[in-house]
Amino acid sequence: MLSQTVSRFLIQTVSANPSGLKRFLFAVVAVSLTLLITAFSRSLISEALFSINLLAVVASTLYGGRRAGLFAALLSAVGLDFFFIEPVFSVFDSAASFYRVGFYGFIAFVMSTVVHELRRLLQETEIARGEADRARAFREEVLAVIAHDLRNPLATITLVGGVLQKQAQKRAEISEPELMAIHRLQESSRRMDTLIENLLDVAKMETGRLSLRPRSCDLQVIAGETLQMMRPQADEKKIELRLETEGSSFEGLWDESRLVQVLANLLGNSLKYTQARGVIELRLNAGDEWIFVEIRDNGSGISPEKLPHVFERYWQAEGGSRQGAGLGLFIVKSIVDAHGGQIEVRSELGQGSTFAFKLPRNFSEKVKTLTTLTEA
Repeated sequence: MLSQTVSRFLIQTVSANPSGLKRFLFAVVAVSLTLLITAFSRSLISEALFSINLLAVVASTLYGGRRAGLFAALLSAVGLDFFFIEPVFSVFDSAASFYRVGFYGFIAFVMSTVVHELRRLLQETEIARGEADRARAFREEVLAVIAHDLRNPLATITLVGGVLQKQAQKRAEISEPELMAIHRLQESSRRMDTLIENLLDVAKMETGRLSLRPRSCDLQVIAGETLQMMRPQADEKKIELRLETEGSSFEGLWDESRLVQVLANLLGNSLKYTQARGVIELRLNAGDEWIFVEIRDNGSGISPEKLPHVFERYWQAEGGSRQGAGLGLFIVKSIVDAHGGQIEVRSELGQGSTFAFKLPRNFSEKVKTLTTLTEA
């Protein structure tokens, strides 16, 4: 908390743009204060306390820039020589005095230059942060508008697809091309809706506005329902889906809809990279405090150099159909992390992949905000 307060103070200080007169008045006040402190404390500590006058140089540089800092350095040097170096009330009346004050002035000059560069870097950082925040807000706004504008026609397409499917079921005969066209219409509509949801989720994660709503639920039930939801896609490629459990209780406090999203994304990823007649296994293992989940496939696998990038935004493995935007696994990791869990992937080329994650049973926060992305 203290470091954040100091950081905010420094940013506000270096962001100020005072007039020339205010800069030099600030330097005069800062030097006067440090000279007074030196006068009252000199007898208590030592002449080494003269270094406190460097604070006036630092403060003046932070507030008013290099010129104000150099002006403060000059005032400090003259003030120290005039009030504290024998004989007092005179300036530069001996070689020792000249060299001593000159050395102090050199140190103050170097410090003023360093602090000035620090001030410049802080200002540039603050400008860049502001531009990034504005760009992030603009992107989120654009995505929200696009999603809204896309969902209206998408809902119409989905409705038409459903009507065509019902009419086809009532007809005694229907050609294979007609069935294929209806299927492609519905599949494209579903894929587009998923893409819109993923884009909106990522935008919310980046701004820390995606929240979890945990409640008591059974992960075994969630897994079974998700498998049923994904089964039509598996049947299309003749891929077998299996559910294996070990343990008696799979209950915990989680956001059920987000866990469905996690499992659906992982299963969908396995379906994408598993060849026809392959096998995908979903395994649940109930521990005392954790639930362990594995999704294993015998697909194309991932090369060792690509494994560290699996959970990055927009990453896609080679060898599968180029569907989606590569956001699914990034969203999966963000949701698992937000539940206090951990996720990893093990894979070898040609040997398939295993995505394993664990979730704590006692995720007791009412709402947990996702804040992972500025770090990504």
